[in-house]
Amino acid sequence: MAISHCRMVEKLIPQLLETEAVPELIWCIRYFTDIPERSLVQILIFCLESIVTVDKSAQYRKLLNATLHVPFSDVCLLPRLRTLPFHHVLSLLHYLTAQLEAHEPEVELHNLVEWAGLLLDAHYQRCLL
Repeated sequence: MAISHCRMVEKLIPQLLETEAVPELIWCIRYFTDIPERSLVQILIFCLESIVTVDKSAQYRKLLNATLHVPFSDVCLLPRLRTLPFHHVLSLLHYLTAQLEAHEPEVELHNLVEWAGLLLDAHYQRCLL
């Protein structure tokens, strides 16, 4: 019985997040082609919480940047982003803005714009208030 990449990643990502295996997470993101949107949001939350609390923030930024480059379906990701706590939304929007203003951004422009648009779509009312 063969297991699809999507199912394998769905089972692997939570275990890697639990053990805080950042290099392995980066490897998965770069080499698996079908990462579920739910897993992307789990990784985002992990990164945003870890960047603030851990001294190894460069490692977590690298993981965050890799996550922002992963292809996704905006139709599938939008409902998942609505579950993202608002303080994480603000942190990620701040990070995306800093990347947009950077002389040499670590994330491609089209990825930055796409992620910012989706975050604003998902949390439009809260952003206005």
